[in-house]
Amino acid sequence: MSYRFELRRKLFHMCFGSVIVALLYSGVFNAWHLFVLLVFGGLLSLVSTRVNIPIVAWFLYRFEREGETFPGRGPIFFVFSALLVVQLFDMSIALASLMVLTLGDPIAHLVGKFFGRLKNVYTTAHKNIEGMLLGFIVAFLGAWLFVDPLLAFLGAFFGMFAEVIEFQLNKKHVDDNLIVPLVAATVMYIVRTYLI
Repeated sequence: MSYRFELRRKLFHMCFGSVIVALLYSGVFNAWHLFVLLVFGGLLSLVSTRVNIPIVAWFLYRFEREGETFPGRGPIFFVFSALLVVQLFDMSIALASLMVLTLGDPIAHLVGKFFGRLKNVYTTAHKNIEGMLLGFIVAFLGAWLFVDPLLAFLGAFFGMFAEVIEFQLNKKHVDDNLIVPLVAATVMYIVRTYLI
């Protein structure tokens, strides 16, 4: 994959995530809207594997990796994880965890893949220590918009740690769009509830 293509994909990820967070924060979106968006996105993904839908095909051509068998997987899993954290946690923690995913994940990927020199021994993917560190810093700053600095620090740290480890279920890779916000939100919830 070229740097320009990956940059375009990750910028889309950041913009998409930022819009979802802004809509949730402003009260324009709630869990119901996320559910409708998830169902609509899932149906579009299913239909687009059999039928050429012009606007969907345009987006897939520009942002989807070649050979992807699940069109729109990234945004669909993002919306699914947003729905989960909004339902399971209070809004400040949910938004902070989504910022960890929105900002930290793409920065870590881009920096690690194209500029990283120190290989992360816990993964076979193009994830390097430099990417994780810069991703953590950006994720911390994004989470800090919604929770206090300690929670933002811990949520970003554990969320980015989860991002660099490859989780598998039945020998299939679990998308980090699901793992990162759930780990970040769970850590922030435990610390806020039991330790502060």
